[in-house]
Amino acid sequence: MFSSVNTCWTLVAAFLVYFMQAGFALCEAGFTRAKNTGNILMKNMMDFCIGTPCYWIIGFGLMFGGTGALIGGFDPFIQGDYSHLGLDIPLWVYIVFQTVFCATAATIVSGSMAERTNFKAYCVYSAAISLVVYPICGHWMWGGGWLQSMGFHDFAGSAAVHNVGGVIALLGAAMLGPRIGKYDKDGNPHAIPGHNLTAGALGVFILWFCWFGFNGGSSLSLSTDETMTLSCACGQHPPAEDQGRGHGLQDLGRFRGGGRRDGVDILFSFFLFSDNSKHSSKPRSFTQRSGALAFLDSACPSCYLCGQDIKNTGVLS
Repeated sequence: MFSSVNTCWTLVAAFLVYFMQAGFALCEAGFTRAKNTGNILMKNMMDFCIGTPCYWIIGFGLMFGGTGALIGGFDPFIQGDYSHLGLDIPLWVYIVFQTVFCATAATIVSGSMAERTNFKAYCVYSAAISLVVYPICGHWMWGGGWLQSMGFHDFAGSAAVHNVGGVIALLGAAMLGPRIGKYDKDGNPHAIPGHNLTAGALGVFILWFCWFGFNGGSSLSLSTDETMTLSCACGQHPPAEDQGRGHGLQDLGRFRGGGRRDGVDILFSFFLFSDNSKHSSKPRSFTQRSGALAFLDSACPSCYLCGQDIKNTGVLS
């Protein structure tokens, strides 16, 4: 029997993760030049429009269609039996949740290749990561693949989503090279300021807000006193047997402290990433907000262990 509470919670989390697409679009468009805004917005839209059917046709089966070491299985249009997942929510609710994670992994790459990527080529990339790359890597970590069988833990996708997208972003940036005008003839870098800091900052705040669904929703559960207490009350120590994916919202308990820790991290980045040239000592808006997103990324894999460090996190606040 399905749990109505868990179903609603997972859907709400999926909607929040989907709304991250708006955050990425505003962040990337705001921190780049105005002439490329249309291209960037279209790329962010195509990540979801192309990625969703690709993930449903082949990707989900490769990720969860079996427990092989390398891939799950080949199940076009998700027609097979997925009872081995042990879900207490409808399968298609879980598919929607995983689909928005796939779209997030694809969108991460867009910013690193901004202002110098052919639109048609980017669409091909978006299809490839949703069809093959993300599903296979996700299977290794979440679908019973070789990494998971070795005890690998990634509660909310720091490796499965952010690291996969980040590695592809690094490869794409290396292949494309720097933007025209980034370096002078002597190799000295020049800043290329974004055209709308307000849009960029709003994008970061949207992403930060949606992270509560990204991390919290990974539990797929909000139906017991324990999970509600851990998510909403005090972030107390969870029992050892519940420190795993799908056993509660310990990560949201950590986020109550993690949000405070991020505040300390942002304060640190305020000084670390300031413009210390002889002409200015002002903090740089772009680098501070990039630092905020980096620290949010770092919370994803181990947030289910929050009970072990929540008190230390509180000290930092």
